[in-house]
Amino acid sequence: MSSKETKPKSDQHKQKKSELLIISDSDTFSNTNSLQNNFTNFRQFLNKMRQKKQKIEKIKCSEEHMNNLREKFYQTALSLIGTPYSKKYLKTNPLYKGNLFLDCCGLVRHSFNLLKKEFGFELGWPNQCYQFDILPDEKLKLKDLKKGDLIFYRARFYPDMQMKKQIHNMVHVEIYSGEGQKTIGSRHDGFVKIHNSFQFTSNRYYNIKYYFKSIDTWLKGIHKSFCLRHKWYTDQVININTKLTKYSAFYNAQEKMDDDKENDNNNMNYCMSASEEEENEIKDNYNDNDNDNNNKDNNKKEEDIDNKNEKNEENIKNINEKNEDDKNVS
Repeated sequence: MSSKETKPKSDQHKQKKSELLIISDSDTFSNTNSLQNNFTNFRQFLNKMRQKKQKIEKIKCSEEHMNNLREKFYQTALSLIGTPYSKKYLKTNPLYKGNLFLDCCGLVRHSFNLLKKEFGFELGWPNQCYQFDILPDEKLKLKDLKKGDLIFYRARFYPDMQMKKQIHNMVHVEIYSGEGQKTIGSRHDGFVKIHNSFQFTSNRYYNIKYYFKSIDTWLKGIHKSFCLRHKWYTDQVININTKLTKYSAFYNAQEKMDDDKENDNNNMNYCMSASEEEENEIKDNYNDNDNDNNNKDNNKKEEDIDNKNEKNEENIKNINEKNEDDKNVS
């Protein structure tokens, strides 16, 4: 026999099993520690990102940043002068050799999207109606506008034009130059240029009303609809400053409640002016129809009375003629 005593196989098996259990327990403990560490690290990362976002928002809200971005937006629009409204206007500018064509809302969109990283979001493809709704209605006047602000045109198309009716009847938009009545715009009769006045006579629409809107909310990185009727798809557009969704494990339900409350409050300040005027126009049309119907009824009544009077006069004449004939006979 060897000098070392050998343990029975059953004891060796028990010892190995206990060692394996100890090892597995230690691994599980280390895994839980690593998960907790990862979780805390991720929470710290989120807090840093939120702090950075708050700093960015403070910078964006500063007057210096807003003025610089406003100037860039205007200068970008200036650089597009000479761009045709569409292909059929290439003859008006034979020196132009590009493939870019810009209508009124296209000028605003293209100028903005060239600076989308600085604005923090991208303007979508809908036309001036969408651009009108994603700016708050502050009841501004021409004297309140700054360089780069927008002037919207509300009007009705002539019936023979057979044009599609626009939301809020918004048919045109131009960029204010900051000087008098001058604007940069792309009108349907040519190409992008500086206009001495935002007021002009169109052969497409009539009864023009002007709405002056500030782009301050865009300069602050705010992209949402201020119209309760038309939400557009502002929530679906990818924003550089996106928030956590409700499906995230780190989403705070209170944040959603605060956001919803803020959106409801902001949405109360929507495009009331346009919507109220639409309702007033509907009422006016209804009243006009009523007045027309009343006038028609009155005209019919007057015609009936005139006809009766004429018949009475004829009867009287006939009676008088008979009386005269009787006298002559006698």
